[in-house]
Amino acid sequence: MQKIIEGVKEKKRIYLGLFLTIIILIFCGKDVFATNKKLIMVGDSRTFNMSNWVKTSAKTTFVAKSGQGYQWFVKEGIPKINECKRKGDCIVVWLGVNDYRLAALKKNPYQLYAAKLNRLAKKEWKDCKVYVVSVGYVDEKRIQNYFHKHNRSNTKQIGKVPVKGIYDFNNKLKKSLNSKIKWIDIRDVIGIKENAKRTKANIWVTRKNGQKDGLHYSPAKTQEIYDYIVSHISL
Repeated sequence: MQKIIEGVKEKKRIYLGLFLTIIILIFCGKDVFATNKKLIMVGDSRTFNMSNWVKTSAKTTFVAKSGQGYQWFVKEGIPKINECKRKGDCIVVWLGVNDYRLAALKKNPYQLYAAKLNRLAKKEWKDCKVYVVSVGYVDEKRIQNYFHKHNRSNTKQIGKVPVKGIYDFNNKLKKSLNSKIKWIDIRDVIGIKENAKRTKANIWVTRKNGQKDGLHYSPAKTQEIYDYIVSHISL
């Protein structure tokens, strides 16, 4: 009987010790369940804006450059990602709005993206979780009103293209990705329907001249998009 009592007391001491250790770690600011895995967000100016505006809720690294697309992704984006990625990281690619119909690529852009991403998911990024975010819609009229008054390199690519072009790009790209890549659709978050002729002003960022450019989302909307993406990845 004495041995049983002593055994019970020993177990209580062990449990009390574990409990106190956890309490000490928490009060010292150390999360017992913390992870070193991170989110790597890859994209163009929309992602670049995100890097400057959002309050991150996950350990996040941004690899982004304004006005860029597939060619930048291959030449600069992928090497930068490969330098910083670690096993178990989530790589989220949000590209395409600058080149979803770019003739200079000499091949349908969705095919180029799909082939490259499928290869990466099977080889260089096979130890990571790979996601692709749908290209967010634009407001054609707002783009024309804003960009036609400025000398911007991507005006011809975007300014006169209907929203349906983005819908087709997203639909074909999604169907062309292999099972190792997960798709994140942000249409509902943005609140723009296919072929919308006019969108709410608060969706878009306000430029210095007071106009909404119809291409870049506002800080508040960008935060919503980031939060939605984080809720759909598995770190």
